[in-house]
Amino acid sequence: MTEHRLLQRTLFRMYADAGFAGALLAREPRALASTGLGPGDLELLMDLDPRALRADPGGRRRSQLLGNCASEFSLGLAAFQSHAELASPLNTFLESAHFHGAMIHAGRLPLAFGNHALEQAVSAKLCGPQVMLRLELEMAHLRRGSHSPTIPSPHPLLGNWPVDLPLPSSVPEIPEDPEPLGLGCVRLAATARLIALPLGALNWASELQAALDRSSLELPSAPPWEPASEQELVLLKALPAASAFQLSSVESERLSSPTRELLERARRPLSKIARDDFAEAHGAAPQELESFVQELVADRILDHGC
Repeated sequence: MTEHRLLQRTLFRMYADAGFAGALLAREPRALASTGLGPGDLELLMDLDPRALRADPGGRRRSQLLGNCASEFSLGLAAFQSHAELASPLNTFLESAHFHGAMIHAGRLPLAFGNHALEQAVSAKLCGPQVMLRLELEMAHLRRGSHSPTIPSPHPLLGNWPVDLPLPSSVPEIPEDPEPLGLGCVRLAATARLIALPLGALNWASELQAALDRSSLELPSAPPWEPASEQELVLLKALPAASAFQLSSVESERLSSPTRELLERARRPLSKIARDDFAEAHGAAPQELESFVQELVADRILDHGC
């Protein structure tokens, strides 16, 4: 990243987080080190009028930023509403290490917000928000073409900036493309993901969404599951985006056996021989399974090595 880009991002961090701005203007070493800027650019920042950093009539700039970051996490935020005693992730994100880590490394702010909100729900042991945020974070990654498991947060939740220096060189939000498939092998496509959710979670998500669509102030009661509830495997599938400037929409689908078992095995390349063995174990003809596999390939759920 060029010095100019680093300077822009540092300015944005200062506008968004008054605590970071104060630490930087006070020349606190960790704040200075987190910018990656040289002495000349840092001196330019030292000349800023703190009043200019606080200028945001009506809080419009902050509201717009947070609205953009949180737009893909409406269910998780709705689930938070029944815990009014806790600070909303919207009120803590811009001061969090997740926000600063994304800004330092040109990360995606919506994904950083999702990680921050999920970490806050986990810390408070909130079952409903945790599940909804896990689901929405998986969908957010899938919209951006990710095909890895859920990405762990790259920074500890300590606020304002990561304390461990040197900082990591990148945030692994979107992994590199996988190696090409071998001839005849199939594998779960980059446009599909599998996620295990408590039984009933999708129904509760639908109830939450219906209440939001009605602009209802009465949200569904507590989620109908316990932390140790039975799990079900759900398939998430990204649909083709309407244009290059839009994110994909994502559909969810419950899986029943043996489709669930087939897709689980296809997380890793699954050869034709392995598929024939799978068909025999389930009392099906290999040709029948191959026809079904081709349907999954056409539906962008599986990739096929040619």
